[in-house]
Formats: sequence, structure tokens, C-alpha cells
Amino acid sequence: MAKAPSALTDLLLTLPSSAFKRIAKLRGSMYDSGVLTSHAVPVPVVSIGNITAGGTGKTPITSWLTNELKQRGLACGIVSRGYGGTEKGPKRVPADGLDETALRFGDEPSWLAATHPETPVVIGGDRVRDVEELLKHSSVQMVLADDAFQHRRLKRDLDLVVIDATEPRWHYRPLPLGRMREGFESLARAKFVFLSKTNRASEEQLSWIRGNLRDLQIRYKFKVIEFESVLAGFVPLKENRADAAVVANPFAERRDGSTAKKSRFVVMTAIGRPAVFSDMVIEQTGGEVAEAFEFRDHHVFTEEDRKRVQSRAVQLKARAILVTEKDATKLHGWEPKVACYVSRLIARPVLESSHWEATALQELYETIGRLVR
Repeated sequence: MAKAPSALTDLLLTLPSSAFKRIAKLRGSMYDSGVLTSHAVPVPVVSIGNITAGGTGKTPITSWLTNELKQRGLACGIVSRGYGGTEKGPKRVPADGLDETALRFGDEPSWLAATHPETPVVIGGDRVRDVEELLKHSSVQMVLADDAFQHRRLKRDLDLVVIDATEPRWHYRPLPLGRMREGFESLARAKFVFLSKTNRASEEQLSWIRGNLRDLQIRYKFKVIEFESVLAGFVPLKENRADAAVVANPFAERRDGSTAKKSRFVVMTAIGRPAVFSDMVIEQTGGEVAEAFEFRDHHVFTEEDRKRVQSRAVQLKARAILVTEKDATKLHGWEPKVACYVSRLIARPVLESSHWEATALQELYETIGRLVR
């Protein structure tokens, strides 16, 4: 996890951070007052966003919601910025899971398209144009706008905001001093707040963020739904498809005489919160992470990266190299000398939380249902 800025950095970034905060508030007030206009589209739009930059667990929650809509017979499409890709859009993302697709369209949209091949995913920098492109070729009842809370040019019918329960307190300062894109007052636009990764946060951290949300909830009237992040299991990289069989723990302990030996793993990630993933691997497998290669979020793995990870895994006699589904979109066809497995991470609502209204999840489903009537 990134460290809090030093006192010197704090001093140097105070003015830029203050300027960022003022500009964000000014832009928001221009939309609120009608100086800047939001553009409506022919179908309901549900925005899934956040108030901090990166790694909140928003994409797994988008995948969860896509599944929930499908189970209720609702056809949806997804629009996304396509961060990290070379395509400017608007263009539909192929559901082939190839490296080239991730390079062109970004790893997160490519993962969503491969995971939900029947759901059209369109990327581009202008969400209004993206939705228009999606509707030209697909008949959907609703659009999920991924990472669109600040993209207010697209008029939305429902705002869902994801807040990461593991996010350290110093992140809740304006960019670039912290990670906030907008202040907590922006939650006035949200109907539901999803508190993610609650099973990964310390009790102290969880108590702090819950307390803040309770105070804000009184003022802004949003509903809170808690989510936990779980490793459902693993799939060999060469078999990684949406319909592949997932094994909860294929790494049974090996025994040498009477002594049980823990499996050793090398972890390779390019995600927002790599330490959380390593902790989950240890808990799920009962093994140990011998070494973690933590690249910046959305990093495109080079041939040199792959050779370095493979070499280290061989040297450490690792049982396997473990990667996330998002990172697997950039490793198609890789066959290292050490077995490589893709983790299946899922976000799911905590159904029995005594901290919030028990009816919040049902209210979410009813709210979405009313949008398409």
C-alpha cells in the first residue's frame, strides 16, 4: 500500500491540492446550476463510480450487477472510458480475451467483455457518444456507465458510488495530496453507496469509515450496502474462459514424510491494491507468497516482465504464478515454465449486516426495476 506523503511533499502539494478541490467544486456547481448541461439518452443509465482515484473494487461490482440484471431478465450494456487502451472510441470491445484486445481497449473493459460475452461493452472518452454507439448496434433496456460519477455530461437515472473500506485515511484528501476526485459532499448525488472489501479492512478502519458514512447518510439520505471480496478459486491461465471450471484450491499441501509443506507462490499484479490480493491468496490457499511483483495499475506486461517473473518463480521453486483476471487479459498465450493460474475474485453483498438498513439491497433492485418499466 502506498505510503502517506512526507511532511515536505505535504507542503509542496497543499496549493495544487487546494486548487484541484476548488476546480472540482466549481465544475460541479456549474452542472448543478445548469450552466453545463447533462445529455439524456433513450434508455435508463446507471452510473457506477467512486470519489477516489483507482482500486476501489468498482469493476468486480460492475460485473456483479451485470449478473444480477441478467438473472432478472434485464438486457444491459456497459460503457467505459477504456483507460490504458490505445483506442479512442467509441468502439465495441471484442469478447475474445486476447492480449491485443486489452492493449487496444484497456484491461478492465476487456475483462468485462470476456466475462459477459452476451453484454455489449463500448469504450470511449465521451460517454454520451459511447451510449449512442452502443444503441446503434444493440437492443438493451439499460446502460451501466462504468467509472462515470464525475462524467456528468451523460445524464444518469441512478448514481451508485463505491467506497473502499480498506482505503487509508490520507487518501481522503483532494488530488494530488490524497486520492479524492470530489469531496464527500458529492455523495448528495448518490442514491446508493457500496462499501467494498469490508472483509479485508481492519476493525479500526472499518469503524472509522462506517462512522463517516453514517454522518453523511443523515445529511444526504443515501442507502449503504456493504460488499465483501472473495477468491472463488483458480483456473489455469491456458484454460481461462468465462465458462471454465473454477477449483477453490487446486494447491493441496504436499507432504515430505510427516512434515506438511506450504505451497509457495509468486504473485504478479498490475492492480490498484496489490497487497489485498496477496493476503487473499494466502488465506485461500493456506500457502505463502514467496515474492510479489507489483506493477502499477493497468501496466502492460512486457516480454522482459514475463521472463523476470518466470525466472524468479523457478528460482524460488514456486508451486505456481498467480495473477488476477484483469491481468490475465494481458497474458494470453503465455506458457511459463512454472504453472500459471488465474484467480477468480468476486464481489458480493453482505446480506446480514447490522450496521445498515436490512432492506437496502431489495430497495436497489426495486429502484432499478422502476427505471425500465
